[in-house]
Order: sequence, then C-alpha cells, then structure tokens
Amino acid sequence: MGVPMSFDVFGYNQVPVEEITKTTNRYDISRKSQEYLDRVLSGDFPENAPDVFKQGVSAYEVNSSNFGEAYVVRTILLQHGIYPLIENCWIQELAGHLTGKQCLEIMAGSGWLSHGLRNAGINSIATDRTDTYSSSFGVTCMDAMEAIEKFPADSIIVSWPPVSDDYICDVMDKWGTEKEIVYIGEIGGCTACDDFHANFKHHVKIEKDNWENVHDHIYIGKWRRRL
Repeated sequence: MGVPMSFDVFGYNQVPVEEITKTTNRYDISRKSQEYLDRVLSGDFPENAPDVFKQGVSAYEVNSSNFGEAYVVRTILLQHGIYPLIENCWIQELAGHLTGKQCLEIMAGSGWLSHGLRNAGINSIATDRTDTYSSSFGVTCMDAMEAIEKFPADSIIVSWPPVSDDYICDVMDKWGTEKEIVYIGEIGGCTACDDFHANFKHHVKIEKDNWENVHDHIYIGKWRRRL
C-alpha cells in the first residue's frame, strides 16, 4: 500500500506523515502506547486502550517537535484502515449480541473487526471491494452487493462507511428490512450519509470509548425501506 503523504485528523490540517514517523526510537511515543499500537497491528487486540487516547484527555497538542501520543498512534492506525479506538472489551460485548449468527462484514477495509469477532467465537466473513491494505486480517476482495448474494448471513456489519457516498443505502435496500444490521459509526456525524441515518433504526446501542472529537458507537437495528 502506498503511504498517504499527509492526514487531516482532529482538525489539524495536512501534517506530513514523514514528520510524524521521524523519531529517535521507533515512534516518539511511550512504551505503553507503542505496545498498544503493536498489539492492534498484529491483531492481538488489548482489553483496554491507554487512558491517554480517550475522549476528554488532552493528548492532542501538535507542534513541530511533539505531535501528542494519541495523534501519532491514530495517524499510524489510519494508514492501516483502522478508525475506531479498538478495545477488546467492546468487541466481546458486540460478540455477545452475535452469538450463533453468521455475520457478513462489508466495506471491511483491513478486516480488523471480523478478525476480532472471530477471535471471540463469531463466524464473520470480511469483504471489501478494494484490496487497499497490505496488513489485511483476511478480507475477500468483493463488492458489497456481490457479497450479499454470495455469503448468506443473519447479520450484516458495516463500520465507518463514508459520509459522502450513498452507495451504502443501495446495499441496505438489497439487504432488506427483515435481517439485522450492525453499524459502527456516528449518528449524524462524519460516518454514513444522511439517507442512511434516516432509514436505519437501531434498537441496541453499545457505547464505547472514543478518540478525542470522535463519537462513534455500535448500533444494532434494521433497515426501513426507502420510499
């Protein structure tokens, strides 16, 4: 995968990646943060993330010599298609709602979520229409529409669908109104389009810790047929 030249994260515009990863000892972060990063990238997800990463903790100050612990770690994770703050505690809680179900993850990116669910005993197939990430956790390269036809499932999972693209709604129309949807993202924020939010009705919300200025949680519900 080609490494993006810069990121716009948490409102800090176009910070060059080479500046973030230019360090004296691997990345310029604490041992605890480095251990978290290594475990996430290896697929051995920690039970909890370091508190310094979490909502309400001021760890995002950026200047020419110090990008802040959370900023550095999240920027690196974004290069691997990992957007939420990963903690095994909430993956296990989600797994409790999916016990005995066949799951299909679409738009899975590197497949980290299905990997975590499989480790929790859930049968989950990860699919994505592009082979973008070199550090893939087992992803079938397939469009979401084709994946629905090929892999019968009880629950469909989508995490952080793009806010500017309504294709997710076409996919959900195909999925139908009877079967379960697991959506990880914001409600009315920077994930999924307005049409999705107008037609997805959740009955379960699993709250999770977040990166600063991010408000994603896990929502389980069903699709309401668009008019």
